Amino acid sequence: MVSVASHEKIVATLVEALLVEKRWGYRDDVTEFILRQQRRMPDYLRLPMRLLTNAFHLIAFLRFGRTFAQLPLEQRVAAICLARNSKVRPLQDMIKFYESLAIFGFYGL
Repeated sequence: MVSVASHEKIVATLVEALLVEKRWGYRDDVTEFILRQQRRMPDYLRLPMRLLTNAFHLIAFLRFGRTFAQLPLEQRVAAICLARNSKVRPLQDMIKFYESLAIFGFYGL
């Protein structure tokens, strides 16, 4: 399983790609906001979200030959677009979760 530090890196690279995709520019405080919200989730939600995030990180290897956090920014944005348009509903929902929190964190902080 991916370690806690690795999970934080995955979330940071995911948030960076989402913010750049929206042309907002990356901010560390948005990533910290999202990680705080995840830590506050009840166990029955936090664990599946972590597992899905880590699976997304590893699935990128099948398409791009690298894990999500190792991809250049352009390919991370492409991986997010693929997940957003995927037929796998949990992947779509995961992207919506991170997008929603990124928007809230960006404008609410």
